[in-house]
Amino acid sequence: MSLCEVRIPTYKRPDLLKRALTSLVTQTHTNWKCLVLDDSPAQEAKLVVESFNDDRITYQPHPTNLGRSGNIDYAFLSTNYMGGLYAFVLEDDN
Repeated sequence: MSLCEVRIPTYKRPDLLKRALTSLVTQTHTNWKCLVLDDSPAQEAKLVVESFNDDRITYQPHPTNLGRSGNIDYAFLSTNYMGGLYAFVLEDDN
C-alpha cells in the first residue's frame, strides 16, 4: 500500500500527543510518515516526538502561533508535506 501521511496538530498537550503517537506506532500498517505540527511557543511536543525515536515521526514547530483553527487548517492543506499518496489528520485528542 502507498505511503500515508499522518498530520497531528498539537498545542500544549504532551500527554495526549503521546497517546496519539502510541496509537499510531502500534498500527499494523507501517508504511506511514507523521508530521507533528506544534503550535506552542514552549514546544512541549518536541520531547514527546524525540522520546519515540522513530524516523517516521517529524517534529515541526510553527515560527508564530497560528491558533487552534490555523494549525488544523495547516494540517488539512492539500500540500504534500512528506511524499505520501494519502494524508489524514489525527488530532492529538482523538
